Amino acid sequence: MYTIGELSKFTKTTIKTLRYYDEIDLLTPTFIDPKTGFRYYDYIKFSELEKINYLKDLGFSLKKIKELIDKPHLIEMNLIEKQNDLMKERELIDLKIEQLKTIKKLNQYLPEKDYYCSGTKITYYKEREFVFIKKRININEIDSLVEELMSLIFTYQLKVKGNLIGYFSDKSKIGKQEVQLMFELDSVEGVSNELIFRIPEGSYLSMNFIGLYSYLPYAYEKLARDLSEKDELMFFEEYTDGLVPDNLNQKTYKVKPKKEKDPRKFVTTIFVKYN
Repeated sequence: MYTIGELSKFTKTTIKTLRYYDEIDLLTPTFIDPKTGFRYYDYIKFSELEKINYLKDLGFSLKKIKELIDKPHLIEMNLIEKQNDLMKERELIDLKIEQLKTIKKLNQYLPEKDYYCSGTKITYYKEREFVFIKKRININEIDSLVEELMSLIFTYQLKVKGNLIGYFSDKSKIGKQEVQLMFELDSVEGVSNELIFRIPEGSYLSMNFIGLYSYLPYAYEKLARDLSEKDELMFFEEYTDGLVPDNLNQKTYKVKPKKEKDPRKFVTTIFVKYN
Protein backbone atom coordinates (compact mmCIF):
# COMPACT_ATOMS: atom_id res chain seq x y z
CA MET A 1 0.00 0.00 0.00
CA TYR A 2 1.15 3.53 -0.78
CA THR A 3 0.46 6.75 1.05
CA ILE A 4 -1.18 9.64 -0.76
CA GLY A 5 2.21 11.39 -0.77
CA GLU A 6 3.89 8.43 -2.45
CA LEU A 7 1.12 8.14 -5.05
CA SER A 8 1.46 11.85 -5.72
CA LYS A 9 5.21 11.54 -6.17
CA PHE A 10 5.15 8.52 -8.49
CA THR A 11 2.30 9.75 -10.69
CA LYS A 12 3.17 13.47 -10.63
CA THR A 13 -0.35 14.26 -9.45
CA THR A 14 -0.73 16.81 -6.67
CA ILE A 15 -2.02 15.74 -3.26
CA LYS A 16 -4.70 18.43 -3.57
CA THR A 17 -5.94 16.80 -6.80
CA LEU A 18 -5.99 13.33 -5.27
CA ARG A 19 -8.01 14.59 -2.32
CA TYR A 20 -10.44 16.27 -4.71
CA TYR A 21 -10.83 13.03 -6.69
CA ASP A 22 -11.71 11.33 -3.43
CA GLU A 23 -14.28 14.04 -2.61
CA ILE A 24 -16.11 13.60 -5.92
CA ASP A 25 -15.81 9.81 -5.68
CA LEU A 26 -13.68 9.58 -8.82
CA LEU A 27 -10.64 7.89 -7.25
CA THR A 28 -11.19 6.69 -3.71
CA PRO A 29 -8.42 5.31 -1.49
CA THR A 30 -8.13 1.57 -1.08
CA PHE A 31 -7.96 2.02 2.68
CA ILE A 32 -8.31 4.92 5.12
CA ASP A 33 -6.76 4.48 8.56
CA PRO A 34 -9.66 5.06 11.01
CA LYS A 35 -7.30 6.41 13.66
CA THR A 36 -5.14 8.77 11.61
CA GLY A 37 -7.37 9.37 8.58
CA PHE A 38 -4.40 8.67 6.32
CA ARG A 39 -5.26 7.50 2.80
CA TYR A 40 -3.59 4.44 1.28
CA TYR A 41 -3.67 3.22 -2.32
CA ASP A 42 -2.84 -0.14 -3.92
CA TYR A 43 -1.55 -1.04 -7.42
CA ILE A 44 -5.03 -0.97 -8.95
CA LYS A 45 -5.40 2.67 -8.01
CA PHE A 46 -2.27 3.47 -10.00
CA SER A 47 -3.95 1.95 -13.05
CA GLU A 48 -7.21 3.81 -12.41
CA LEU A 49 -5.39 7.11 -12.00
CA GLU A 50 -3.47 6.49 -15.20
CA LYS A 51 -6.75 5.91 -17.02
CA ILE A 52 -8.20 9.13 -15.56
CA ASN A 53 -5.16 11.11 -16.73
CA TYR A 54 -5.38 9.65 -20.25
CA LEU A 55 -9.05 10.56 -20.52
CA LYS A 56 -8.32 14.07 -19.21
CA ASP A 57 -5.63 14.51 -21.83
CA LEU A 58 -8.18 13.55 -24.48
CA GLY A 59 -10.42 16.36 -23.32
CA PHE A 60 -13.04 14.49 -21.32
CA SER A 61 -14.49 16.32 -18.30
CA LEU A 62 -14.15 14.81 -14.83
CA LYS A 63 -17.90 14.27 -14.78
CA LYS A 64 -17.72 12.33 -18.05
CA ILE A 65 -14.66 10.37 -16.85
CA LYS A 66 -16.54 9.28 -13.72
CA GLU A 67 -19.44 8.12 -15.89
CA LEU A 68 -17.08 6.12 -18.11
CA ILE A 69 -15.28 4.52 -15.17
CA ASP A 70 -18.60 3.54 -13.60
CA LYS A 71 -19.76 2.09 -16.96
CA PRO A 72 -16.65 0.62 -18.63
CA HIS A 73 -18.66 -0.69 -21.61
CA LEU A 74 -19.15 2.95 -22.73
CA ILE A 75 -15.44 3.73 -22.90
CA GLU A 76 -14.75 2.25 -26.33
CA MET A 77 -17.76 3.96 -27.93
CA ASN A 78 -16.77 7.33 -26.43
CA LEU A 79 -13.16 6.88 -27.50
CA ILE A 80 -14.30 6.28 -31.10
CA GLU A 81 -16.43 9.43 -30.96
CA LYS A 82 -13.52 11.38 -29.52
CA GLN A 83 -11.22 10.02 -32.23
CA ASN A 84 -13.65 11.20 -34.92
CA ASP A 85 -13.87 14.63 -33.28
CA LEU A 86 -10.07 14.91 -33.13
CA MET A 87 -9.76 13.92 -36.78
CA LYS A 88 -12.19 16.69 -37.72
CA GLU A 89 -10.21 19.14 -35.58
CA ARG A 90 -7.01 18.02 -37.28
CA GLU A 91 -8.56 18.65 -40.70
CA LEU A 92 -9.52 22.16 -39.59
CA ILE A 93 -6.05 22.75 -38.15
CA ASP A 94 -4.44 21.55 -41.40
CA LEU A 95 -6.72 23.89 -43.34
CA LYS A 96 -5.80 26.84 -41.12
CA ILE A 97 -2.10 26.02 -41.51
CA GLU A 98 -2.49 26.10 -45.31
CA GLN A 99 -4.37 29.39 -45.04
CA LEU A 100 -1.58 30.84 -42.92
CA LYS A 101 0.99 29.72 -45.47
CA THR A 102 -1.02 31.43 -48.20
CA ILE A 103 -1.33 34.64 -46.18
CA LYS A 104 2.40 34.53 -45.45
CA LYS A 105 3.13 34.28 -49.19
CA LEU A 106 0.75 37.13 -49.93
CA ASN A 107 2.35 39.27 -47.23
CA GLN A 108 5.77 38.56 -48.69
CA TYR A 109 5.06 38.98 -52.38
CA LEU A 110 1.85 40.97 -52.89
CA PRO A 111 3.33 44.43 -52.26
CA GLU A 112 5.97 43.79 -54.93
CA LYS A 113 3.29 42.80 -57.45
CA ASP A 114 0.58 45.26 -56.54
CA TYR A 115 2.30 48.60 -56.72
CA TYR A 116 4.55 50.41 -59.15
CA CYS A 117 6.91 53.34 -58.58
CA SER A 118 8.06 55.32 -61.58
CA GLY A 119 11.54 56.76 -61.84
CA THR A 120 12.07 60.10 -60.13
CA LYS A 121 12.20 63.36 -62.03
CA ILE A 122 12.92 66.98 -61.18
CA THR A 123 10.26 69.56 -62.07
CA TYR A 124 10.45 73.31 -61.64
CA TYR A 125 7.30 74.98 -60.33
CA LYS A 126 6.41 78.62 -59.84
CA GLU A 127 4.88 79.52 -56.49
CA ARG A 128 1.46 77.92 -56.11
CA GLU A 129 -1.32 79.03 -53.80
CA PHE A 130 -3.78 76.67 -52.19
CA VAL A 131 -6.86 76.82 -49.99
CA PHE A 132 -6.18 74.40 -47.17
CA ILE A 133 -7.40 72.88 -43.97
CA LYS A 134 -5.09 71.37 -41.37
CA LYS A 135 -5.96 69.33 -38.29
CA ARG A 136 -4.48 66.75 -35.94
CA ILE A 137 -6.51 63.62 -36.64
CA ASN A 138 -6.34 59.86 -37.00
CA ILE A 139 -5.87 58.74 -40.60
CA ASN A 140 -9.24 56.98 -40.55
CA GLU A 141 -10.89 60.38 -39.96
CA ILE A 142 -9.58 61.83 -43.22
CA ASP A 143 -12.97 61.64 -44.98
CA SER A 144 -14.37 64.10 -42.46
CA LEU A 145 -11.45 66.45 -43.11
CA VAL A 146 -12.14 66.27 -46.86
CA GLU A 147 -15.77 67.25 -46.20
CA GLU A 148 -14.61 70.21 -44.11
CA LEU A 149 -12.34 71.36 -46.93
CA MET A 150 -15.20 71.08 -49.44
CA SER A 151 -17.48 73.02 -47.10
CA LEU A 152 -14.83 75.74 -46.75
CA ILE A 153 -14.52 76.05 -50.54
CA PHE A 154 -18.28 76.39 -50.92
CA THR A 155 -18.77 78.78 -48.00
CA TYR A 156 -16.26 81.28 -49.39
CA GLN A 157 -17.27 80.52 -53.01
CA LEU A 158 -13.65 79.87 -53.95
CA LYS A 159 -12.55 78.83 -57.42
CA VAL A 160 -10.14 75.93 -57.33
CA LYS A 161 -8.44 73.72 -59.88
CA GLY A 162 -6.38 70.57 -60.18
CA ASN A 163 -6.34 67.57 -57.88
CA LEU A 164 -6.66 67.16 -54.16
CA ILE A 165 -3.25 67.33 -52.44
CA GLY A 166 -2.38 66.02 -49.01
CA TYR A 167 0.45 66.44 -46.55
CA PHE A 168 1.01 64.14 -43.57
CA SER A 169 3.44 64.83 -40.75
CA ASP A 170 4.32 61.13 -40.54
CA LYS A 171 2.54 58.70 -42.86
CA SER A 172 3.95 55.67 -41.02
CA LYS A 173 2.74 56.84 -37.62
CA ILE A 174 -0.08 55.09 -35.80
CA GLY A 175 -2.55 57.38 -34.02
CA LYS A 176 -3.11 61.09 -34.37
CA GLN A 177 -0.91 63.23 -36.59
CA GLU A 178 -1.03 66.52 -38.42
CA VAL A 179 -2.86 66.20 -41.73
CA GLN A 180 -3.25 68.98 -44.30
CA LEU A 181 -5.51 68.80 -47.34
CA MET A 182 -5.70 71.44 -50.07
CA PHE A 183 -6.80 72.48 -53.55
CA GLU A 184 -4.95 74.94 -55.76
CA LEU A 185 -6.72 78.28 -56.06
CA ASP A 186 -7.64 79.52 -59.51
CA SER A 187 -7.44 83.04 -58.11
CA VAL A 188 -6.49 84.48 -54.72
CA GLU A 189 -8.35 87.72 -55.27
CA GLY A 190 -10.49 88.49 -52.22
CA VAL A 191 -9.30 85.38 -50.39
CA SER A 192 -8.22 85.84 -46.79
CA ASN A 193 -4.53 85.15 -46.23
CA GLU A 194 -5.46 82.80 -43.38
CA LEU A 195 -7.00 80.41 -45.90
CA ILE A 196 -3.98 80.35 -48.21
CA PHE A 197 -1.06 77.93 -48.11
CA ARG A 198 1.82 78.60 -50.49
CA ILE A 199 4.10 75.99 -51.95
CA PRO A 200 7.22 77.98 -52.80
CA GLU A 201 8.78 78.32 -56.21
CA GLY A 202 11.62 75.93 -56.93
CA SER A 203 12.67 72.48 -58.06
CA TYR A 204 10.74 69.46 -56.82
CA LEU A 205 11.65 65.80 -56.94
CA SER A 206 8.60 63.77 -57.89
CA MET A 207 7.50 60.23 -58.56
CA ASN A 208 4.32 58.59 -59.81
CA PHE A 209 2.98 55.76 -57.72
CA ILE A 210 0.39 53.26 -58.95
CA GLY A 211 -1.26 51.10 -56.32
CA LEU A 212 -3.30 51.01 -53.13
CA TYR A 213 -2.93 54.03 -50.87
CA SER A 214 -1.86 51.68 -48.07
CA TYR A 215 1.35 50.95 -50.02
CA LEU A 216 2.37 54.61 -50.40
CA PRO A 217 5.08 54.36 -47.68
CA TYR A 218 7.10 52.24 -50.15
CA ALA A 219 7.14 55.21 -52.54
CA TYR A 220 8.16 57.58 -49.73
CA GLU A 221 11.06 55.31 -48.88
CA LYS A 222 12.22 55.10 -52.50
CA LEU A 223 11.93 58.86 -53.04
CA ALA A 224 13.80 59.63 -49.83
CA ARG A 225 16.79 57.56 -51.02
CA ASP A 226 17.32 60.08 -53.83
CA LEU A 227 17.52 63.01 -51.43
CA SER A 228 20.61 64.25 -49.67
CA GLU A 229 18.63 65.91 -46.87
CA LYS A 230 16.19 63.58 -45.20
CA ASP A 231 15.25 65.56 -42.11
CA GLU A 232 12.10 67.66 -41.84
CA LEU A 233 11.11 67.12 -45.47
CA MET A 234 7.54 67.88 -46.53
CA PHE A 235 6.24 65.14 -48.81
CA PHE A 236 3.09 66.05 -50.70
CA GLU A 237 0.66 63.58 -52.24
CA GLU A 238 -1.31 64.62 -55.31
CA TYR A 239 -4.19 62.25 -55.99
CA THR A 240 -3.82 62.27 -59.76
CA ASP A 241 -6.19 59.49 -60.76
CA GLY A 242 -8.48 57.64 -58.40
CA LEU A 243 -9.55 60.16 -55.78
CA VAL A 244 -11.20 62.95 -57.75
CA PRO A 245 -13.85 65.66 -57.17
CA ASP A 246 -17.23 65.19 -58.81
CA ASN A 247 -17.76 68.81 -59.78
CA LEU A 248 -16.12 71.73 -58.04
CA ASN A 249 -18.76 74.18 -59.25
CA GLN A 250 -21.71 72.53 -57.53
CA LYS A 251 -22.99 73.06 -54.02
CA THR A 252 -22.49 69.44 -53.02
CA TYR A 253 -18.79 68.75 -52.91
CA LYS A 254 -17.62 65.19 -52.74
CA VAL A 255 -14.18 63.74 -53.13
CA LYS A 256 -14.45 60.01 -53.46
CA PRO A 257 -12.67 57.16 -55.25
CA LYS A 258 -13.73 56.28 -58.77
CA LYS A 259 -15.99 53.27 -58.41
CA GLU A 260 -15.24 52.14 -61.94
CA LYS A 261 -11.46 52.08 -61.31
CA ASP A 262 -9.55 49.26 -59.65
CA PRO A 263 -8.05 50.84 -56.48
CA ARG A 264 -4.84 48.94 -57.17
CA LYS A 265 -4.51 51.15 -60.27
CA PHE A 266 -4.95 54.50 -58.51
CA VAL A 267 -2.25 57.00 -59.48
CA THR A 268 -0.66 59.27 -56.87
CA THR A 269 2.12 61.77 -57.54
CA ILE A 270 4.47 62.34 -54.62
CA PHE A 271 6.70 65.40 -54.67
CA VAL A 272 9.13 67.05 -52.30
CA LYS A 273 11.23 70.27 -52.41
CA TYR A 274 14.59 69.47 -53.99
CA ASN A 275 17.65 71.59 -53.18
